[in-house]
Amino acid sequence: MNRYFYQLLFVFALLLTACGGSDRAFTLKGHIEGQNELNILAYSPNGGFEGYDTIKVKKGTFKYERELVDSAIVALVFPKNIQTLLVALPGDVLEYEAQASALSRASVEGSEENELLTKFRKNIADKQGKELQAEVTRFVEKHPKSLAAVAVYEQYVLSHANSREKKMYELIFTLQKHQPENAYVSLIAEHFSAKARLEKGQKTPYLQLETLKGDTIHLGDSIKRPTAILFWSTWLDASLQQASLIQRLKKELNGKVDFVAVSLDYNADEFKYRLGADTLAMDLVCDGLVWQSPAVLTYDVQTIPGNILLDKEGKVYARDVIHVELEKTIREMVE
Repeated sequence: MNRYFYQLLFVFALLLTACGGSDRAFTLKGHIEGQNELNILAYSPNGGFEGYDTIKVKKGTFKYERELVDSAIVALVFPKNIQTLLVALPGDVLEYEAQASALSRASVEGSEENELLTKFRKNIADKQGKELQAEVTRFVEKHPKSLAAVAVYEQYVLSHANSREKKMYELIFTLQKHQPENAYVSLIAEHFSAKARLEKGQKTPYLQLETLKGDTIHLGDSIKRPTAILFWSTWLDASLQQASLIQRLKKELNGKVDFVAVSLDYNADEFKYRLGADTLAMDLVCDGLVWQSPAVLTYDVQTIPGNILLDKEGKVYARDVIHVELEKTIREMVE
């Protein structure tokens, strides 16, 4: 999940209050074959509505209604961080259909935008790497005026390892050219135009943080050994899964690497409870500032779970390493 949603949220929330009315709502009716009960997290990456909702699936079906500011990209987040993105406009009535064993191939009907997304999901079902990149590029370039293309960019570039590849993240400029009034697209384009991300080999600025235990930690060129800074949030299963990996690594590496976990939760007590903070032998930071946290701003964090690995000189060794490669990369850093 990325930070741009939060930057637009306040303005859009004010608009929502002003607009009001049931005519601003959309409806999503769903059926998941082979699934009895399930909770789905729903939010809007482009700020189409405020906050997060929980959709409860009972006996394989659900119905979700939500008022919108305007056209919205809606993310449905399932266990194991499986996501389906759809496009919703005020007044839309959409139909969701999926097999419990194949949630990533869900079908959403009720509008042309969602039919495009359904077809795209089926086309990429068995693709990854360069093949996936080619499909994403082809879709964005073929449908640059659509919100469906923005949704594809959101899921498969902005919130994906593909965001590190120039040819992929520069697709945002194609979208901006064809959607100049889209504030969300413009915000992302502004970020990549500035090339603000700290890249490998760059020295990181000094940063002082206070841990949940009240200790002060110093980052940047003042670190004494390689350091892994993890950006988590306990409302994402992927963060909780990564926590167990880091706990094991810390024991096995026996002091060769320092680990710092920065929470993007609003509530420190909730973070400690869900993460089992009392059993984690690492520095934990949760200031409740979420995307405005000094660590998030300093290291230009865009997605969670995220990470930045610093060598013993405080220079970037790697950043936003995907989960399956994280252990290998950390071990290589200390060899």
